[in-house]
Amino acid sequence: MAGRSARGTGTIRKKTVTRGGKKYEYWEARYTAGADPGTGKQIQRSITGKTQKEVAQKLRDATAAIDNGTYTAPNKQTLGQWLDVWAGAYLGSVKPRTVDLYDSYIRVYIKPALGAVRLENLNTHTIQGFYNTLAKEGKEIRTKDKRGKVTVSPPLLRKPLRMSTGFCIRRCSRRF
Repeated sequence: MAGRSARGTGTIRKKTVTRGGKKYEYWEARYTAGADPGTGKQIQRSITGKTQKEVAQKLRDATAAIDNGTYTAPNKQTLGQWLDVWAGAYLGSVKPRTVDLYDSYIRVYIKPALGAVRLENLNTHTIQGFYNTLAKEGKEIRTKDKRGKVTVSPPLLRKPLRMSTGFCIRRCSRRF
């Protein structure tokens, strides 16, 4: 007879679901991430993976973070949602023409390509793929600065992306 595991370590189970007549098997771990301050009920979180070993490691990491007080809840915010927040709240001290340029770059180029990407899934490979796609499609933004120097995209798109995501990385919680 197996004994009980220690409190707060979570549980792991194998799940099988059928979608479109095809069976899929995966492993799921559930753990308590704390209590809802309003209701007092437990906040349950799930972790999934292909193997039991992978899920067990993720579960150990999550419960260790909870025990150490470094746990942050998963962030489901997308880059498009974050760019809306960033443009509205953090561009107040920038010149109006810069705000207009950033808004148009975000609306025309960045959001259609990367707006649906979750912040926790955004990485340098995704952004570089975006730049490569722009170059491949021949989409260029040409502008002249005060000295008459011509600037071509990706450098123009790089600045709002770098500023907003860099700020998010410093301010937003990162998930392990």
